[in-house]
Amino acid sequence: MEIKRDGFVFTVRTEQDYDPDLSYLTQDYTGVGDLVERAHYSNDDEQRLSDYHKGYWWMQTMSVDCTIKTAVNWAVPHTVGRASLSGIESDTAPEYLEQIQELLIQEAKHDAVKTWEALSEALWGQEFANAARSQVAGRSVQKDS
Repeated sequence: MEIKRDGFVFTVRTEQDYDPDLSYLTQDYTGVGDLVERAHYSNDDEQRLSDYHKGYWWMQTMSVDCTIKTAVNWAVPHTVGRASLSGIESDTAPEYLEQIQELLIQEAKHDAVKTWEALSEALWGQEFANAARSQVAGRSVQKDS
């Protein structure tokens, strides 16, 4: 999915993690004092592992690439920012996935701004970088309507 905001294009991808760390599903819950609650958690974890091995449940990674097109690179945009989160369960509520997406977009944009600041300073000096920083700081990522 592509989202265009503030002159950037954010490409959001969700992919299955084929080698997830599921060790949390094998804990013994000794810290849980209530035996009924402990058994409930253990049974839920056993069901998750069973569903994982049958392919009914999985872990996934959401990633966001922040790109920008210029007159020079319009056909192949530069990736200037990136963010990702792994360990998202396949049955995660859509509302929570939207929250994750928004946070990752913010993080990818922050990464892009930091990249721009570093390039500006390296190419044109501190004074230009400070001017660019104040220019970019006023731009915010807002949800498309």
